[in-house]
Amino acid sequence: AQLSTPDMKLPIQYALTAPKRLCSIVKNLDIAKVKNLTFLPPNLKKFPCLKFAYDALSIGKSMPAVLNAANEETVKLFLEDKLKFNEIPKVIKKVLSKHTPQKGNISYYLKIEEWSKQMVRSLVC
Repeated sequence: AQLSTPDMKLPIQYALTAPKRLCSIVKNLDIAKVKNLTFLPPNLKKFPCLKFAYDALSIGKSMPAVLNAANEETVKLFLEDKLKFNEIPKVIKKVLSKHTPQKGNISYYLKIEEWSKQMVRSLVC
């Protein structure tokens, strides 16, 4: 895990300098001065794609690959202004519902990745 003082300079620096990394421009976190860290369960209604990830991992087989490819394609379409942000989970959910998970070799996973991306495009475009 990475802990730091609350400051958006660090993620912005990472985004602007990727893939290289510069020395941090934020003050180091003094862990001895941190009194408490509070961890709460995630709100799966607020973050439905996280629930999809938990479910895909639980189901296993090809479901995580389908989720990953659907996520990649929906985000790509969002960045191209072809999909609204709040529609991303709706499209991913539809793709996942149309897939029957199976085990397979690398060739199968490459085909299922393309199927997933094509399914996203057919639902959006």
